[in-house]
Amino acid sequence: APMPEQFKTARKVFIGNAGVDGKSLEAFVKAGDISEPYKLFYTEMKRWGRYELVANPADADLVMEIRFGAPMTDCGKVPTYNPYMELAVLDAKTHFQLWTIAAPVDGAWRKSTWNRNVGKGAAELVENLKKLSGDAAAVGSPAK
Repeated sequence: APMPEQFKTARKVFIGNAGVDGKSLEAFVKAGDISEPYKLFYTEMKRWGRYELVANPADADLVMEIRFGAPMTDCGKVPTYNPYMELAVLDAKTHFQLWTIAAPVDGAWRKSTWNRNVGKGAAELVENLKKLSGDAAAVGSPAK
């Protein structure tokens, strides 16, 4: 099936922070920064360098909204959560959602492990964007 042409033709991207859900908020407060998913994704996008990141959605060709969730997946004796990062990609002119990408994030007990796992989720989202944009040479390439 054809991919939206905007992935290949877009030059400017605005990244919005769509936040975290209730259970995730608790984890990010404990880790010290509720904006961590946004910051890590923004850093990965900047590192990739494919799109110019702009501060105003009106200046963008694409708008990307990053959010973090951890829905309960097992309601047995001990609740089990399945954390993930989700990226919605919208056409800035029409506001039509073009694509949604999700990346699982492993849970962790230690703050450093949690932060590393969230960073891996952000990197996985960017890897998927590389594929969608047709940037085959950049897929799997080490960070600059």
